[in-house]
This record gives sequence, structure tokens and C-alpha cells, in this order.
Amino acid sequence: MNPWSLIKLADSGMKAVGIGTGALGSVLAGPLGVAVTATMYLKQWVDSQQSEVFEAVKKRESCPHIEMVEGSPPTPSALALVADRGGVAWRLGSGSLYFWHAETPFRPSVFSDALLPGVRGVTRVTTQREFALKVVRPADGYGCSACRRAIAHKQQ
Repeated sequence: MNPWSLIKLADSGMKAVGIGTGALGSVLAGPLGVAVTATMYLKQWVDSQQSEVFEAVKKRESCPHIEMVEGSPPTPSALALVADRGGVAWRLGSGSLYFWHAETPFRPSVFSDALLPGVRGVTRVTTQREFALKVVRPADGYGCSACRRAIAHKQQ
């Protein structure tokens, strides 16, 4: 939904409840409209920043199969995703973006903490050593098996 249609929707909603009509409504409608517009532009800016970080992570990890999960760490979305579907979710630094890969042995090259399937739900690891202890290394190495197969197929 573009910002203009959201503003029109907010405006029609305000008029439906009486804001924007009468003396008091006219005073409130201007600042509220500006606040809605500013919020939409801020959201677009944040989304563009997140997409840049996401693309950088996929490039650094050399895997297009990585997905992004948003939320405040440890995000309930990331916890639910790992508990239900497995794989590994990780974040960088103190950011609130989690990245997820469907394969548990996929070990990100850089992470501040990672969420792995555990005995009772989800286990959190904070170091590469902990990760290595919790995840059995596959015979063909860490990384994405789909990417490794594609590379092997190209080399044949």
C-alpha cells in the first residue's frame, strides 16, 4: 500500500469518527495527517535499510536460500520458526533482525547469537565453539546443501 492511499484511508477513517470536521477536528486533522505521512516515510526508510543488510548477509554467506525474520531479540517469530521448522536463526551484533536457514548444520560465518533446535524447544548459542558442540558437522562440510550441489553440478 503506497503512502498516499494510506493517508486517504486514515483521512476517511478520521472523518468517519468526526475528526476533520468542525473546529476541533480541523485543528487535529493537520498534525495527525503529518504524523501518518512521517510514519510511512520512516517505515519505507527502515525497510530499505533492512533490505540492504539482508542482501549483504546473503552475499557474505554465499547463499540465496537465507530468509529474514524481524522482531526484537530473541524474537518470538525466530523462536517459533526454529521450533516448528528447524534450521538455524541468527543475528548480528545487537540488531533486531534475525536471519534463518532451513538447514541446522548451516553455520553463519558471523553471528552474535544463534537459535538451534534443542532437546526441549530451542537452544541459544553465542559462540562458534558452542555451535560446533550442538550441531554435528555433516560429512560434506558446513553451508547450504543446495548450493553445494549446484556448485558440484557446475564442476562436472
